[in-house]
Amino acid sequence: MKSKGGSLELRDPELNVIDTFKYDRQSPYHTLGIEPLTQKKNYFFPGTPGRSNSASQVFSRYLKMPVAGLPGGFYPGAVTVNLTASPSGVEIRYTLDGAEPRATSGTVYSTPLSFTTSTVVRARAFLAGAISSEIMTQT
Repeated sequence: MKSKGGSLELRDPELNVIDTFKYDRQSPYHTLGIEPLTQKKNYFFPGTPGRSNSASQVFSRYLKMPVAGLPGGFYPGAVTVNLTASPSGVEIRYTLDGAEPRATSGTVYSTPLSFTTSTVVRARAFLAGAISSEIMTQT
């Protein structure tokens, strides 16, 4: 499976297609599999190669990285930066000190950020039942 995502076909011994599906980015910390009780494709943590997926935490998707309304760079004067992420209901947490935003640390984003000096903004999206996004870092 490609780490950036792709599609997968499951075939029987006669090479008949049993199932096909698309998958999002992959991580060395999660595996993609079928949840035994629901028969739905989900991500599991920790990875479960060769074992049942039922003993793992189950996640429905990976979240996309938040997007800043302005590209990173240096601007003369004050700037205001909006942060967005999808789907609706996602919580964006950010830091301004270089620390990694976590589900329990960082500031919850609620209004546009205003800056008068060069500042490193790091942001990450969180949602119950989903794998948190990669961290967006911009100056």
